[in-house]
Amino acid sequence: MAVSMASSALCRGLLLVLLSILACSVSVKSQPAPQAGTELSCSIMVWGEQDYEWNVTKISKNKRGQVIKNYTSHCMQSVRLARQRCGGKALNFVPTQFWKWDDPLTKEPLRLCYKTNKGDDQVPVVCDDFVDWFPENRTKGFNQWWKYYKGMKGCFITAIWEGFTEIKVTPHLDDGTGGGGWRNTLGLDPWKEHEGWSYVDIMLKPLSRALHEAMADTNTTGKIKVMMTLQGEMNYALAAYPDPGWV
Repeated sequence: MAVSMASSALCRGLLLVLLSILACSVSVKSQPAPQAGTELSCSIMVWGEQDYEWNVTKISKNKRGQVIKNYTSHCMQSVRLARQRCGGKALNFVPTQFWKWDDPLTKEPLRLCYKTNKGDDQVPVVCDDFVDWFPENRTKGFNQWWKYYKGMKGCFITAIWEGFTEIKVTPHLDDGTGGGGWRNTLGLDPWKEHEGWSYVDIMLKPLSRALHEAMADTNTTGKIKVMMTLQGEMNYALAAYPDPGWV
């Protein structure tokens, strides 16, 4: 009789343990699965020639005696720093060109320009005009166009090499006079030439070519997700010239 009662108590105890385990299992399974967090990405601000110009960091020779030069730029260095500090898969570039003065009635820019230095308390900011008056001006403007395209291509290639699989590009104009003009009120027709150069010429064409060639040269065409806007924070321009224009 004692053995039977002991066995019965043991069975009840085992049953309670099994029920507890089952209850815990059901409780764990009933909880919602954790959701993936929102990935944050870094932005690389490109303000002028001082950011995208290539600089020689090392000169060496290979076995054939050919000179090998290693280059970098502030933009390329920023991309590597973004990989270390931000991680993730996406990187946003904000390339900036500049305008000078605007028509009081239409708010159209009178000239487009590019910055060749950063400026500080001792050195004024220099924003050279894109003009097409004489052959020397035309050559100077084209050389700057080429430097911009080549510099941005180096930035995009560096981003691909660093493992970013999404490249976002948000170009815009800033006030080249330093007067604090607001780009949101600029009446910019992207196709209209100002002294021989349009926004499409100085911004969209070199960026598009740089992106295309960066993916082609790294054999990543179709593997890299690219999101490029036509402008950033230039809403009046979009409203003033929707079609033909921005659309």
